[in-house]
Parts: sequence; C-alpha cells; structure tokens
Amino acid sequence: MFKKLLILVILLSANSNIVYSLENKILFKINNEIITTIDISNEINYLQVINHEIKTLNQNTKIEMAKNNLIKDKIKEIELLKNISELEIDDKYLKFLIKNLYLRIGLNDLEAFKKYLNNHNVKIEMIKNKFLIDNNWKRFIYAKYKNQIKIDKGEIL
Repeated sequence: MFKKLLILVILLSANSNIVYSLENKILFKINNEIITTIDISNEINYLQVINHEIKTLNQNTKIEMAKNNLIKDKIKEIELLKNISELEIDDKYLKFLIKNLYLRIGLNDLEAFKKYLNNHNVKIEMIKNKFLIDNNWKRFIYAKYKNQIKIDKGEIL
C-alpha cells in the first residue's frame, strides 16, 4: 500500500500536469482536516520554490518533508482557529514578506515572482496562506507566553 502511494506521489510531483488525471487520495486526517496526495505534491513544489537545494534531495526525503510541513501547518491552523475568530495579516506586512521571499530567491519584482511560481505549479495564494498561518502562529505564541519571558539586559550588552 505504502509503495503504491509513494509511486503515486512521485508521479504527481514529477509532472503536476498529470495530477488531475490521477486519483487524489486522502493520506492523513487531523481532526476534520485532510491531507491528500495533491497536497503533498503541491507542498513539494512550494518547498522547491523557496529553497533550491531541496531539488537535490531524493524523492522520499522530499515527501517526508512535505508531509511533516503539512501536518504542522494543519495543527497550527486548527489551534489558531480554536483561539482566534479569523486569521489576519496586515496587507503591507504581507507584501513585505512576499518581496523578501522573491528577492531572496533572486527575482526583482512581483510579476517575475508570479511567473516563476506559475512555472513551478505554485499558486501565490499558497504563499500568502503560508505567511498568514505563520504570522498568526507567532503572534499567538508570543501573546500566550509573553508574561513568562524574562530578559536579562546585562547578558545582551
């Protein structure tokens, strides 16, 4: 079973044009949230876009990384929505994060970045959603633990 699934994921990530012609299977269920073979394929594409070195890893490692990232993101999103009515991010800050990302990967403007994403079968909405979850998670953790943080200014200087 696992070997068949692995082969399917490899095929999906190798050529995302065939993603829609193959069967999409549910791999994991976290509460009522699911992770599918297409999610794994999309996550692999995303990881390769944000870090070129991931392309050099073997397919099993990519699949494992994608699976772990998706599980973490689902857990974060579930926990956030238990405590926050709506996930938000300031539009100016989101643009700043996106700009930093495309500059870091060697692109000069948003249009070039969108074209790059399109060529790698990654949607800009996926990037925005990743930033949305990450930003809200950091704010949530800070708010939850800020009273337990003690800074020794003598150690800093």
